[in-house]
Amino acid sequence: MINPEQGDEGRTVMYRGTGMEMAERGIISSWTDRVVFVRYSGGSTAAATQRSDLMWPADLPEGTPFIDRTTGYAVEGHIHHD
Repeated sequence: MINPEQGDEGRTVMYRGTGMEMAERGIISSWTDRVVFVRYSGGSTAAATQRSDLMWPADLPEGTPFIDRTTGYAVEGHIHHD
């Protein structure tokens, strides 16, 4: 679960709902006290997402598979911590 703060607009988050093996990369656009609006595709539309379904990439286990559509292309990868 994340708790965005001022300055987190544009920051990368990972969506991983209950039972999902693969995470999905997104970009924070804004938030309220209840939800975070995250852009998951190359467009400008953001989806309201529960904070409990979002994690910072560094909080996911090494090697977690994910998909990233934020550039307009579907790219699969794995989390790597440097």
